[in-house]
Amino acid sequence: MSQSVQLYFSFLTHILWGRVDPAQRPGARGDSKLENDPVEDTLSSSSDESESFPTVPGGDLSRIGGAEGYSWFEMIPFWRAYRPWLAARGFHIFEPRYGQGSYGYELPPPTQSPAALPYARFIDIEIDPSISNTPPPKFAPARDSLTRDVMIKLVKKDSDEYRIYQDLQGCSAVSGNALRGVIPPVAILDSQYDFSFIVMPRWGNYTPLADFQTVGGVVSLIRSLLKGLAFLHSRRIVHRDIDFHNIMVNCYTFGPFRDEFRRALEKHRQGPDASHCLMDFDRSLKFPLDTPLDACRLPADESLVSATPFQPFDLSLAEHDYDPFAFDVGCLGAIFQLNYAEMVPVVPMLAPLFDQMTTHVVSERFKAAGALAFFEDVAHQLPSDVLSTEVKLVQSWDPVDDPNVYWSKLPPDFCKMPGLYRTPPPSLVRRILTVIARYSIGWRILLFVRSVLRV
Repeated sequence: MSQSVQLYFSFLTHILWGRVDPAQRPGARGDSKLENDPVEDTLSSSSDESESFPTVPGGDLSRIGGAEGYSWFEMIPFWRAYRPWLAARGFHIFEPRYGQGSYGYELPPPTQSPAALPYARFIDIEIDPSISNTPPPKFAPARDSLTRDVMIKLVKKDSDEYRIYQDLQGCSAVSGNALRGVIPPVAILDSQYDFSFIVMPRWGNYTPLADFQTVGGVVSLIRSLLKGLAFLHSRRIVHRDIDFHNIMVNCYTFGPFRDEFRRALEKHRQGPDASHCLMDFDRSLKFPLDTPLDACRLPADESLVSATPFQPFDLSLAEHDYDPFAFDVGCLGAIFQLNYAEMVPVVPMLAPLFDQMTTHVVSERFKAAGALAFFEDVAHQLPSDVLSTEVKLVQSWDPVDDPNVYWSKLPPDFCKMPGLYRTPPPSLVRRILTVIARYSIGWRILLFVRSVLRV
């Protein structure tokens, strides 16, 4: 490349990625598009692909998103620059729309493609274009050459997240796209830089877990999520961010979730085609496949990568490390306790399932595969009239804090059945340590002693 061309692209980089106040940018004061867009000029004037496509703003994916990172608006030139590159590979990014008081995308006509898995069902409802609806800056909505909707995410090469997507894609190819409670990518497109484009089928991220109307709907969801977690753990993938926002459903729409969409979603989730999946692996880790689950340990501070409120009490007594796979199971079990405790009187065997997923005795906690096998045995014995039973679910933290809330709703004879797991009361030692840990000086002492003695 000549020195003049290098200077030209250096100037373009300064223009595109300079941290300018969005209010001072062209198009920020009512323009429908950027005037004299340098990206458009570059693409029309250069035919050399290797020289036409920039790296990410700031040269580092970690600088995208968050309070201080590059925003959705600031990522527009980047995504525009890659539109022809992605289109040549069969994926067409939506055109961003901004200015005149709203932000979002120019939406294409509703897809007519059938919602065959791993793709999701699209609900066509009228959208108010004045309402902003933008994904995080690392994401861009797109449509493939068969008019199927996808989401494209930027992921760093050679990261755990990248390797996880590679693994999921390989497993999907071997199993013929069979869904296992996890969404596989449909394409991984490596750029010339240290990032890749992960292309995922577009699913819905609006999944109100307590809005099911029947026992059957809840059974379907629990089965899907346990399948997903068991599959991830079988691949030695620890999720580390089990939370509402990482549960997806194969039903979506463009724009905000109004009553019309909520009604259509509820109807879909009552039918046999509804599927739920675990999603988002940016905080996940992948261990070698031959690693025994019980041998995996992480330092205690690694649990802080997630802000999920469903964390079990595995680190409440100043433990210096923890079992991340058991931690995942505890998080999912707490989600079940929060949302489905009201269903225990109808399906009593949920009580021991919830307890053994969340027990403070980590050595007695279910593995994900064990929880799935237990639940499948329970579900197979449920008659159709039970599955069609209407339920009124109420979210409450009380069952999470005290499982006796749902055990008290069961007949005494059932609770005395031999072989049922029930979380034991805390031992005397645990009660003493709990009292000590309530005080800051006690916590520091416990932390020091445990760190030194590795107990």
